[in-house]
Amino acid sequence: MHVALLGLQHPHSAPLLKTLENLPEVRSVTLCDEPGAAPTRVELPRSRKVCAVVRDPAELWSDTSIEAVLIAVRHDRMAALAKAALKAG
Repeated sequence: MHVALLGLQHPHSAPLLKTLENLPEVRSVTLCDEPGAAPTRVELPRSRKVCAVVRDPAELWSDTSIEAVLIAVRHDRMAALAKAALKAG
């Protein structure tokens, strides 16, 4: 399974990435920060499964190889991103 992790600055992002690294069903991960996120140095664990890092969620929506999206953002920003992910399929 190819999974996208959207939202790299959320406190749950690092543990989610570690979980994806340990799941045998997950073969690859694409990382993307949320739109408008201030550029900061993000401390995420290393993962051999990360195959791409993109800046714009639109790149996730157009990638037909992505089978699931984990969204780690503030709750007030979640609905719009979840709707966009669902719309993209």
